[in-house]
Amino acid sequence: MSLDTSATGSLGERLRALGTGLLLAVTAFVVGLVASVLALGLLQGVGVMATQDDWFYYALQTVGLQGVGFGLISVLFLRLRDRFDIIDVRFPTRGDAKLAVLGVFGLLAVVLVLGALYTQFDVQLPETVLPGVIERQPEIALYLIPFTILFVAPGEELLARGVIQGRLKDAYPPVVAIVLASAVFTLGHAGNLVATPLGRALPYFGQLFVLSLVLGWLYERSENLLVVVFVHAVYNSITFLSQYAAATAVTAG
Repeated sequence: MSLDTSATGSLGERLRALGTGLLLAVTAFVVGLVASVLALGLLQGVGVMATQDDWFYYALQTVGLQGVGFGLISVLFLRLRDRFDIIDVRFPTRGDAKLAVLGVFGLLAVVLVLGALYTQFDVQLPETVLPGVIERQPEIALYLIPFTILFVAPGEELLARGVIQGRLKDAYPPVVAIVLASAVFTLGHAGNLVATPLGRALPYFGQLFVLSLVLGWLYERSENLLVVVFVHAVYNSITFLSQYAAATAVTAG
């Protein structure tokens, strides 16, 4: 990966690339949200009421948002603009496997280091809805692991790294493209804390941004989208397993 941060496109090209990335992120989120609402509405139409205490409530949200929203919009952009050339993907090599292991441990290290820093300076991460639900119903964490592997990791990485970071590299050097794509990725999670004051939400966004930087670097280094999809899926699965273990330990106690 080149560390050159000099401009690779004109001001107009850079603004268009950034605007495209932001528009894709917003469109994907809106389409995914609509798909999720429609899916939940269809369930209610046949007499199945899904609440925030039901695992399939989150499963439908995942399929709608990351599967339909992120995945569909990414594929449509690539197809309509004929830009499949910006996606780096190939059969994994031994080097890819090493990078994947490094990536998983890298993400876990980021969480541990930031957690220690937040504790040291008495910074509290705001709570999102799902961890609280898992505390009450630990099995939900296990049910959602297949969905994070099949929809969350592929959908988010295709959009954030494959499409947005790839499009930004048309006009920006790799380092800048990684930073900008990571910022867009982080802002895309704002819906998780929509009712949280900005000051309290900043630590959450800071952690997401650093994690996204690692994934962006990993994609640029490996030149293989499958590597970051794998790392993202494993990291999310480990997170769910740790939440399950913590919740069951409390229940057993």
